[in-house]
Amino acid sequence: MRFIIFIGVLLVSLQVNAQVGIGTTTPNNSAMLDITSTDSGILIPRMTQTQRDAIATPATGLLIYQTDNSPGFYYYNGTIWTTFGGADADWTIVGNDMYNANSGNVGVGTVTPTTKLHVENIGSGATLLSQDFELAMAPMTTGGDANWALQSTNVNGGTNAAGSGAIGDAQSTFMETTVTVPAGETATLSFYFSVSSEAGFDFLTFYIDGVQQDQWSGNIPFTLQTYQLTTGAHTIRWEYSKDATCCTSGSDAAYVDDISVTVSAPPAFRLVDGNQADGLVLTSDANGNARWEQISPSQIPDIPQILSVQTFHIPICNTNVIGSTGSFVVNVRSVPTTVSWTILDRQTTAGAVVNVGGTDVLAAPYRPERLQVRYDFSPVLPFTPEGLIFSANNNSSFPDTFSLNYASKSAASITMNITRTDIYGDQTANCWDGQFFFDMLMTD
Repeated sequence: MRFIIFIGVLLVSLQVNAQVGIGTTTPNNSAMLDITSTDSGILIPRMTQTQRDAIATPATGLLIYQTDNSPGFYYYNGTIWTTFGGADADWTIVGNDMYNANSGNVGVGTVTPTTKLHVENIGSGATLLSQDFELAMAPMTTGGDANWALQSTNVNGGTNAAGSGAIGDAQSTFMETTVTVPAGETATLSFYFSVSSEAGFDFLTFYIDGVQQDQWSGNIPFTLQTYQLTTGAHTIRWEYSKDATCCTSGSDAAYVDDISVTVSAPPAFRLVDGNQADGLVLTSDANGNARWEQISPSQIPDIPQILSVQTFHIPICNTNVIGSTGSFVVNVRSVPTTVSWTILDRQTTAGAVVNVGGTDVLAAPYRPERLQVRYDFSPVLPFTPEGLIFSANNNSSFPDTFSLNYASKSAASITMNITRTDIYGDQTANCWDGQFFFDMLMTD
């Protein structure tokens, strides 16, 4: 009898420590319990949330099926009861579809979403170049007839700025560097410049990839300039050059400070529907279906296009005649645009001295000094201007003032009437000698 009991205990012990198969005689070696069936399943204990929460000291991994308040399988993770999908049953899968099952909002980058989809904290733009010239010229390289160098006489901020090298007539000095904008990105280039030179003759010229963007002369305090850079490597260059004549003015130098090149913050949203392209906008149909489309101004009623173009050159009247031509480059919506000018008409009248009561008095000319100039654009403007506003600017040492109006306009050219309206008289028939400019605001 004792022998039979011993054998029974041994068999029970062997069963407990081996794999158990239900519906199979060959349970899998990796499973303690292997249940095989083709016509029935396994039932996990079913209970309400109140009954679940009443379980005393649940073991980590304990599994139940909750029958109310977001029914589903729940397991105890050692701290709380949670579903297989996460801490809450907010996301529901139906077939191949998934949707948010809660009644609140979804936040990306924020724990306090205020709308159905709220995206924040997408990151900040990267800085590709930051040069304030406080410590060194690097990464700038410099050359020409003299080198640019750190100087502290004329600065925008801090202690130092870059200053052009000392050069003579018909010489130039430059500094430059190369920046690379990552693929798929655009970058904003900004810097402050100042120039003190002979107006209309000695210039600070700025280039991107060898293409002139702007040039300045005369006496200009530190001024902010901004340009856009596309994907790829770009060489940015500042060059101060003097003409071949004898004269100088001011400090006879150019200055640059606080150069910055930054890329935009990463996009918060991406939709690739096959219609995506640069410059498109996201539109909706009557049912709320969104797609990328090109929007023309005609699709937006009562909203005019506005275009501001700065630093139009006024030809130097005294050194040009009818038929004289020239050109300069301006940015039109970040597109370098060559503006070619032609003088169509030129009128000058000398003042006369008359004696009034024994005193010589300068009589004002009947016809003031004026030019008619046609400006041609390449490429053409993005629209035909209907409204034009002009603002003449004078950053030279000459006290000249001007009035401007247009004779004709199109997307390809604008013909301007430019009149000097000095408060000073002139007994000669000479026109103005200085280089002057005007800005133009256009609407369609």
